[in-house]
Amino acid sequence: MHWPLFLQLPIYVAAAFTLLLAVKSIKDFSQTGPKIKQEILQQYYGFSCLAFIRLCLWSFLLAGWMALLGCLVYLSLVFSSSIAFSPAATVLASLGGIAIVVGFQFFRHLLQMPCSIMMSSHYSMKRLIPLWKQLGFSRVRWFGLLLMLACVWIFAQGLNQLLTAGNHRDTAIFLLLWFSVLLPLVWVYWPSDIPLIRKQAAKQPQGANGHPNVLMIGCDTLRRDRLGHNYHRNISPFLNCLSTKGTFFTNCHTPIARTAPSLASMFTGTWPSRHGIRTNFATASNCPLTQIPLAKCFAEAGYKTAAISDWSGSDLGKFDFGFEHKDLPPDQWNLKYLIRQGPKHLRLFLTLFTHNRFGKRFLPELYYLAGIPLTAHKCAAARHYLSERSKDNKPFFMNLFIGTTHPPFGTEYPYYSRYTEADYCGESKFGMARLTDPNDIIQSQKEPKSAFDLDQIIDLYDGSVHNFDDEVRKIYHHLEACGLDKNTIVVIYSDHGMEFFENDTWGQGNNIFGNA
Repeated sequence: MHWPLFLQLPIYVAAAFTLLLAVKSIKDFSQTGPKIKQEILQQYYGFSCLAFIRLCLWSFLLAGWMALLGCLVYLSLVFSSSIAFSPAATVLASLGGIAIVVGFQFFRHLLQMPCSIMMSSHYSMKRLIPLWKQLGFSRVRWFGLLLMLACVWIFAQGLNQLLTAGNHRDTAIFLLLWFSVLLPLVWVYWPSDIPLIRKQAAKQPQGANGHPNVLMIGCDTLRRDRLGHNYHRNISPFLNCLSTKGTFFTNCHTPIARTAPSLASMFTGTWPSRHGIRTNFATASNCPLTQIPLAKCFAEAGYKTAAISDWSGSDLGKFDFGFEHKDLPPDQWNLKYLIRQGPKHLRLFLTLFTHNRFGKRFLPELYYLAGIPLTAHKCAAARHYLSERSKDNKPFFMNLFIGTTHPPFGTEYPYYSRYTEADYCGESKFGMARLTDPNDIIQSQKEPKSAFDLDQIIDLYDGSVHNFDDEVRKIYHHLEACGLDKNTIVVIYSDHGMEFFENDTWGQGNNIFGNA
């Protein structure tokens, strides 16, 4: 077996694939975030090039992994049969490995969380609706299972023939290559944050003499009229039930309907005129908090403090609110962070592989890309944190903040299709359209109500509220299973609501007064 040639061919194929992807990305260049003046961009030209090269290198490594996987399957067939090794067939196997893995991931994302494709696509999602209709969880799952079983069987046959022939050198190299391909998969998908259920009572003292735990669960852009029993759909059954066991505040106001100033007011107990944070673009250096935030007060009282959030809660880490444990995204409005997200074609390819531990560790700017649903991920992390707290004697203050009901309302399956019309085939099928480009967002603010598929968008929003309700239910039941429910104060909140043309516009923070 000519191992040097075998190892070189998938590298060449991966390099060619990455080059084509890079050229296409440059040709159809796009950027995330607000429009930036040319003179400012010129100052970041070198950084932009390095960021682009970095994304290309990760694309090359992923393509190389897929190409090598395809080659190893082909090589297993060579060893287990009388097929002669062919460089041309190896190249085809490399291309096949890339095509099959990318295709499978694309189908899985299109079904499981199509908004992840929508947020990095140059093309209308309407084109993918016919394909989406042909997919199904059972089909995708069975295809993936059969593909895996076929690879295992082919590998076993090839290994058996090598062992039978007594070729120890080729056997060792063959096993080493398979190990190098499978090890990253194990690391990426091995469940390290499974929330452990502890049936025994928590070690924390229960009753009036013990310090109560405080669990805050916030949802960005959650409208007040979706909670309670007056809405025509029962989209928040658990929250409605929970409200009957405690206090339901019906007269709440936010000083500024933007995330950063609203959270700052909530955690400092002061108005924006006092803490100085009036927009989402404020920085910690320009707006240092002069008052002691809530988390610091809890920490000084002996509490463990934690903040967990998806892309919507970067402000919890940008400003010094005093949280000890932080599972938070980088600042979403940092220019360098936005540049690192790269152009759409590169971003779309990488996004198919970054909704996991790999993305969070090495490409956080894509893992936390605005609009991609991370509700299940972050709620699982919150449950894991509760499990850990059930093992010690310290009370805790934890704040979980997620963007489940934030535009573009792109939730995971089945929530994005739970209330929508089955025969709807418009541009907002999987999430509110025209929110992937900053210029489109600005222009859409000026358009009238008739320019939007408002009924579909409201249906998507209601599905996202139901998703949040289900996740709160899981967290609350986990709290009970950990023995923490008797001594924990649970607070459900939002930073602000969402307008659906009640005041002739959509979004949040566009009007001084509003009841959404």
